[in-house]
Amino acid sequence: MHTDSLRRQLLIRLLWPLAIILLLGSVFAYFFALHSAVNAYDLGILNDALDISRQVEVRQGRMALNLPTAARQMLQTNNEDRVSYAAWDETGQVFAGNPKLQMADMLSPDENHLFQDIELEGEEQRALLLRDKAEGRVFYVAVAQTVHGRDHLTGGIFASILIQI
Repeated sequence: MHTDSLRRQLLIRLLWPLAIILLLGSVFAYFFALHSAVNAYDLGILNDALDISRQVEVRQGRMALNLPTAARQMLQTNNEDRVSYAAWDETGQVFAGNPKLQMADMLSPDENHLFQDIELEGEEQRALLLRDKAEGRVFYVAVAQTVHGRDHLTGGIFASILIQI
């Protein structure tokens, strides 16, 4: 007849709850890391879209983007991700950027921007649709960025949280 020692019984009874707590802590840590990385990347995309919208003007009755070449190159320069953009008027006429990025207006009247996850050219991307006005005319700017850097940042935040646990 084999009887477990008191120490072994306590260890077994404590390990299961401890394992569950560690697992739940890891799940919460991952979602915290993902939320932090998404917020950081969303802020960068919003800044890009606002920079682009400030360069939209009306020339001879038509919308145009006056984005200098240096600014265009800076916008598209990124170590890990590819950034693309598009701008179009309220009739749907694209006047700058990648026409494949044109999105349906899903903004309510009291909203001026909306973030969403999309697939563009076979890659998962984080995108922003921004509505703005130039000389009283409504236009839209969309900026999309691949999520490689965001995923890398999420992993780094998650690892640093787990090291502390």
